[in-house]
This record gives sequence, C-alpha cells and structure tokens, in this order.
Amino acid sequence: MNTPATHQHTGFYARLTRDDKTSNSVENQLARFRELRAEHDWQATEYVERGRQASGEWSEKRRPELFRLLEDVRAGHVQRIVVRHLDRLGRGGILLTTLDEFAEHGVEVHDFNGPIEYRSAAGELSTGVQALVGRFEVRRTGERIRESKRQWWLRGVYVG
Repeated sequence: MNTPATHQHTGFYARLTRDDKTSNSVENQLARFRELRAEHDWQATEYVERGRQASGEWSEKRRPELFRLLEDVRAGHVQRIVVRHLDRLGRGGILLTTLDEFAEHGVEVHDFNGPIEYRSAAGELSTGVQALVGRFEVRRTGERIRESKRQWWLRGVYVG
C-alpha cells in the first residue's frame, strides 16, 4: 500500500543488553529517533528493551517489546521500523526471521542513516552477512569469556 509517509505508522525499536552512557545507550538511541520523528513528521510508537533480558539471540518470545512490535506489524499498525542498527532487532537466525516477517507485511526498515533494502537479492545477501557477523560476535565473545574464566581457575581463582 503506497500511503503518504505522514500516514504510515513508524515503530522505533531500541535494545541494549548492557545500558551505559555511550552513544549506543537507550537514551541516546531514543533521542536520535525523536530527532528523526520530528524531521520526517512520523507518527510513531517506541518499543524499548532494557537490560540483560534483551539478548539479540533471543526470539520475540523472550523479548516483550519485540513481541509487541511484531504483533503491531501483523495487525497492520506499523508500516516502518527504525533501529540504530539491524543487530538491535536480533542476531543470526533471529534477525533473518524478523526481517522475513517484516517483508511478509511490506514493512520498510530504516536505520539511523536511512532506508535499508533487505527484500532484493542483494539486500538479502547483505542482511544475511550481517546476521552471520552478529552471531559470530556473540559466539566469539562467549569463547573469550570461557577462556578467561579457565585461566583464572588455573590460577586458583573462582569466577562465577
């Protein structure tokens, strides 16, 4: 459906596993989104996941705000999604599943730099690579943490 941009409802999804005071903080993501909302005169709803309950490896079943966003997409209430970066939606297969759902409902996806083409063959390849890189980052971090704990254990220090 090609309705004017001002009539499309926009969903802004923010997720940060560890909230901090960097440019990636939820507050900074919200501030940037509000700038974009005013600049484009978007009607919008914010979906904000906070804290450790929001891992990008988890499906919407474990992320209440992503669940709410997907329900609104399925009901036709959201035609555009804005995220700081695609990995906010998920990592690995979760990202791809979420994007498939958006494509099924004709939802535009934007990051803070503008629209993301994810439905063409090239767009699908690009988002697939991003999903794999996201999964790699999570797994690699886990490996590093386990190795660090092992080294501490060898020195006689217990790290939970």
